[in-house]
Amino acid sequence: MLYSVAFTTICWLITAYVSPRTSRERLIAFYRKVHPSGPGWRVVREDAGISEAEGARQSDRIGQAALGWVAGCQTIWSSLFAIGNLLYGRYQLAVILMALFVVSGSVLIVIINSLWDRSPAAAS
Repeated sequence: MLYSVAFTTICWLITAYVSPRTSRERLIAFYRKVHPSGPGWRVVREDAGISEAEGARQSDRIGQAALGWVAGCQTIWSSLFAIGNLLYGRYQLAVILMALFVVSGSVLIVIINSLWDRSPAAAS
């Protein structure tokens, strides 16, 4: 595993320094669509003409995103194990895992809908 991590790190470092830089227009378009937070995006936010207060208001909600990540992992794993247990005839555990799949999938859908802005202004 250490060789894999070392190799991967070397590859992405080489790629980061050898590949062409991302254009300012693309960074601004990305910022307007995603609204990432953090001090590293300050110059791009200013170039996009977005005030600090507006940027903070539209910033990513990391707590909610983390909950979505947990719900997504739980959705995938519970569905996989539910199907496996169903195939092996462990029906009681399969039903419990399927219920967990439905609950975590529902939580994931609610979180995704609250994190992704569907307004027409966000699409531009």
